[in-house]
Amino acid sequence: MLSKSPISEPLRSIIYLGALLLLRLVGQVMLYQRGFLRVSADEFARGIYASQWALQPRFDLLDGPPGAWLPFERYVNGLLLTIWPDPVLAPRVTVFLSSCLVLIGLYVLIYYLFDSFTIAMLTSLFVVFQPWYVWLSGTPMLEMYYLAFFIAGLFFLVVWLKDERRGFWILAGCSFLIASGFHVQSWILINLVNLLTVGFLFQFVRQKQYGRLGRLIGYYLLSNALIITFAIVEFAYTGETFAFLANHTSYSRWFYGGYNVPVLEKLSFYPRLILENVSPVIWALILAALIFLRSDRDRGWKLLPLMLAILALVLFSAMNVFSGPPSAAPPRYSLFYTLLLAPYIAYGTYHLFNWGQQRPFPATRYSVTVLATALFIYSLGWGAVRSSNHPGGPQTTIEAGRYLNELLNQTDPDGAATYMLELKYWDFLAFQLTAGHHDAIVYDRVRDIRDRQTPSVFEKEPDDIYEILSTQHVRYVALRNPDLKAKVEQTGFLSVQQDLGTWTIFEFEP
Repeated sequence: MLSKSPISEPLRSIIYLGALLLLRLVGQVMLYQRGFLRVSADEFARGIYASQWALQPRFDLLDGPPGAWLPFERYVNGLLLTIWPDPVLAPRVTVFLSSCLVLIGLYVLIYYLFDSFTIAMLTSLFVVFQPWYVWLSGTPMLEMYYLAFFIAGLFFLVVWLKDERRGFWILAGCSFLIASGFHVQSWILINLVNLLTVGFLFQFVRQKQYGRLGRLIGYYLLSNALIITFAIVEFAYTGETFAFLANHTSYSRWFYGGYNVPVLEKLSFYPRLILENVSPVIWALILAALIFLRSDRDRGWKLLPLMLAILALVLFSAMNVFSGPPSAAPPRYSLFYTLLLAPYIAYGTYHLFNWGQQRPFPATRYSVTVLATALFIYSLGWGAVRSSNHPGGPQTTIEAGRYLNELLNQTDPDGAATYMLELKYWDFLAFQLTAGHHDAIVYDRVRDIRDRQTPSVFEKEPDDIYEILSTQHVRYVALRNPDLKAKVEQTGFLSVQQDLGTWTIFEFEP
């Protein structure tokens, strides 16, 4: 018999989730109005690739940026950009919708595993106040995209294994397949989930349930189908398998100066991320949850999120010894563990409150119930305060890019001219994204992410600057550095078109 879930008791779940998502929407709009736009520069770089893809849609696993960026995010945002060509807002709509799917999926999964509306409600309520959930819901990093399908796949798989729901193994495999097209991290997590199901594999063999055995093997193949395909295609084209991961590791190690630190520090990297990005009081609630779970007769399935979190933490920590940590906003990797720990915070709160209510002495009853409530509310308040202290956004850079885009549309509709952009790391990506005209851009220096001190064209003599601008058919120049702007203003052939914050747009007049 199917356990309780929002599917069997939909009305209050719909009302609750509707109110929660409305709260989320209001909060996200307020953050955006306060200038929240990014947690790293990667969002703008991926926006450029999506914008370029939108101009010439194509489906090729190896066609795209180097490194560990998989194509599905580019397809999703590129398709939307063909309809609504706003390179800043369009991706933020898709990532917000994905974050809503993450919340709904987590709610449904926890309701099913714990057989409790209250625990599912408290879990999702806790999550919506956590800073990295809030921040990653408003900027198109990759986490929300793959987590939406990963959590859905986990729910479908648990329902199939626990209640033998027909066809759910296919839904699980397809969900994991889609998740694997967004982020390489999902490849590891999907197969950690598969590792947790090996016991069922042996059980089906031992009990001669060959139909279920065949479906489980089919699920394994389906969940890894894209990963296998990617490996085959890359080997056919390059002669190497997953070489892009080695390149990404090489860059990460360079970013961390070789990452020559003690092994213990490498092993503690991910645990520190978790400790630094959740409220300290939640550990008291998690401890309470583990104590109450000892007497829970159905604790096996309820321990699934915790087992997955521990496995992932151990594996990623071990991998960090031999590779290197992420290089773009690494604290965001704490979100996965926050999501998996959230049900135990809710479970601990719920059972500690109920245990307090059952105490015979009024003082004890009052103290414990107030303590449980206060700890949970504090964890929400801690998250809300932290979420409001969001990373800043390059608003003036975006405004300057939009201005140049309009200028090029008006003065150079045929795209014959180019514009030269100062390579100011990493703001130039936000400028380039909003300026558009990606085939018309040249930089004022050699672009080298490992050497950010390459000299600018505008450090040369005026005659040399003039020749370079003429040769490259430059119409406009965008500069931020005050010294470069001062030198340019003295050339006589570059005039100020517009000042926008720290940026100045010059027009080249040969």
